[in-house]
Amino acid sequence: MPNSGFGALPVELLYRIIDYVDVETVFLSLRSVCRRFYAIINNQHRYQLDLRYISKSNFDLVCRLIRPENVISLILSDANETVGQIGLFLNRFDLHTFTRLSSLTLIQVTNSKLRRFLDAIIPCPINSFSIESQDESSSNISIVTLLSSTIEKLNHLRKFELKTKHDTPTKDIQWPVLCLIEDLTIDCCTSHQLFTILRDLSHLQTLVISKSNLRLPENLTPYSSNVKSSLKSSSLEESLIHFETIQFFLSLTPSLVYLKLTGCLSSDELFVLPFRENNFLLAYEDVVDEAIQPNVVLPVHDVSVAKTKNQFIFKRIPRRLRPT
Repeated sequence: MPNSGFGALPVELLYRIIDYVDVETVFLSLRSVCRRFYAIINNQHRYQLDLRYISKSNFDLVCRLIRPENVISLILSDANETVGQIGLFLNRFDLHTFTRLSSLTLIQVTNSKLRRFLDAIIPCPINSFSIESQDESSSNISIVTLLSSTIEKLNHLRKFELKTKHDTPTKDIQWPVLCLIEDLTIDCCTSHQLFTILRDLSHLQTLVISKSNLRLPENLTPYSSNVKSSLKSSSLEESLIHFETIQFFLSLTPSLVYLKLTGCLSSDELFVLPFRENNFLLAYEDVVDEAIQPNVVLPVHDVSVAKTKNQFIFKRIPRRLRPT
């Protein structure tokens, strides 16, 4: 390649560009352009491998070319487009050789395959871990125990996502005392687990919960006196949300500035009352209406548009900025 244009860019800049190029293009196209690109790609030490949509033939080629110690981010999937990919990956690699892995996403993973990852990633500097479970039946207690133990030992973990088809893994997870997770997404959560999360995850900034029945627990004593949540943003999606639960939730989250609710909601005056009391306004986002401009903030009692979408987005706004 001539020593001009793209081929003449500094190595450091080329590495930054490669970070944004899909793995197939990097290994199966760019690597073959010239000797310089061949050497640069072989020596790249921060591969971000997203294998969700790769073909089986290209998957085999890429697996032969990558160096595990140079991979910092990995996405594997057993979804419809790539059925069996996680098993093939496990057969090809010793997971303990991915020593610099900082981000791991497993899509449609079974418990048996998840166990192998949990056993291997503890020494890694994992800061982001996402699991989408494939199993229909309730997870056995050993997997839940292992998952809890792994979370406790991942000292760098800041972002965790757990999507399941049942609530057993979620409700039985034991959160470590010194948990540093800041961003959490979970499915099938009970209100007990919700308030346990607020109590135990003191560094939590963002919380997304979906497909849950959030009914207020009978005994609130374990939470009301011990919760010091610093949560700033939360989304409760596709869930059955009760008025009493929202009222108590707001009392535990004084730092909350953004709350999105979707699902089965009560949209009458009773439902919005706790928001007005806590200085929240209803903000319409992604609403198509000739009379309302996107992102305009309206008084919280005006819920007509939100009712039609079965979606509420609330923002806490200083009183001096409240519209009259």
